[in-house]
Amino acid sequence: MWGGQVEYAISDAGRLISIPENTDIVSALYIKTCAIALHGIKRAKVTSDDKVAIVGQGIIGHLAAQVAKARGALVIAIDTIDERLEASKQAGVDHVINASRENAKDMVKRYSNNELTVAVDVTGVASTVDSTIQLLPAKPWQPPFPRTGRFLLLGSYADPIVITYRPMYVIEPDLIVSRDCDHPDLVEALALISSGQVKPKGIPTTIVPFTDAPKAYDDLINRRAIRVVYKW
Repeated sequence: MWGGQVEYAISDAGRLISIPENTDIVSALYIKTCAIALHGIKRAKVTSDDKVAIVGQGIIGHLAAQVAKARGALVIAIDTIDERLEASKQAGVDHVINASRENAKDMVKRYSNNELTVAVDVTGVASTVDSTIQLLPAKPWQPPFPRTGRFLLLGSYADPIVITYRPMYVIEPDLIVSRDCDHPDLVEALALISSGQVKPKGIPTTIVPFTDAPKAYDDLINRRAIRVVYKW
């Protein structure tokens, strides 16, 4: 059911989830986006043995970083907007990289000791996908062989995605596409938020009356706001 920007909605009882009293309503608003992030992290089979780089620290990327961290992974957050990176840093990721000022590949190699196991692209920008894959280290030609690197496509992309074959051949990654979430993901996301393992309130949020929607949309389009919540 779509309709996140309506005052009322009708749904089947089996699809409803009861929100615990200890969970504030603003945090509860992130259950769906957290579940989308969680679904991707689960598909990539992220564990405490992994070192994960997440490119794009919008809402889903930020929550994916928190979910990966909750699973015990070393997490590197990458973006070009300092406000987003600061929010990720405050949320507990291990390292942040501003790709507009730093060489992301070199910094990831340094922070992961060249042992990155999972690269995640959540940018929604098709032209970044190829470079995100190349954050993963090349696979050696002789044993011992490390765990196969995984590339997770978690964003939504309008433009065609072009991947350069030769670097990908050298890396030999598993390619994973994640789409939306399932009902069990929603239940698990709520548990993560209610327990405090994921703290969505760290995402800069603007709360405005619904009558200010035109200005709020303009702020979102022009990246003056990351998240807007309408008060009905």
